[in-house]
Amino acid sequence: MQEQEVGVRLPNGDIMQARWVLPDKPNGLNAAVIAIHDIFGYSEDIERIARRLVDHGYAVLAPNLYDRPGAKPLCVVKTLKAHESGKGYSFDQLEACRLWLLEQTALPVSQVGLMGFCMGGRFALLYASRAPVQVVAPFYGGVPKNAAPLSGICPVVGGWGRKDLVYGDHGERLARHLGT
Repeated sequence: MQEQEVGVRLPNGDIMQARWVLPDKPNGLNAAVIAIHDIFGYSEDIERIARRLVDHGYAVLAPNLYDRPGAKPLCVVKTLKAHESGKGYSFDQLEACRLWLLEQTALPVSQVGLMGFCMGGRFALLYASRAPVQVVAPFYGGVPKNAAPLSGICPVVGGWGRKDLVYGDHGERLARHLGT
């Protein structure tokens, strides 16, 4: 396994830090995953998750959505605003990650998937409904009340804890939206 910090150029010229993790033995699918952190930000937890995916032959890019100009609390607030509105800078960050994966030369990538946790799960869902990605895996995270924001989404697989007091019913909501 190879790991390194990389900079992903954003549309406004800023550089966002991300962790790029490559498998020693790629699985031959030419696929990479963008792993989106939870509300607590880039942490050891998302690194551990990235390594688990790499163990199965996937390359993983784990961006730090809070890596933006300004004080960290303000970055968190702006990220959460995009989280609720479904638009904004955070979605530009995810698109820059997708393009970076397709353009990097360390490993051929022609398919991109997303995986997100809690806050990252909602970002993954909303971004996947408008981006040319092949699969999305939200774990926890808010599912829109109305199905319209998810029209055109790629295949979805995810998980929610039924007893969770905040998001416990969101998996069922997603299933209804997708007609499954």
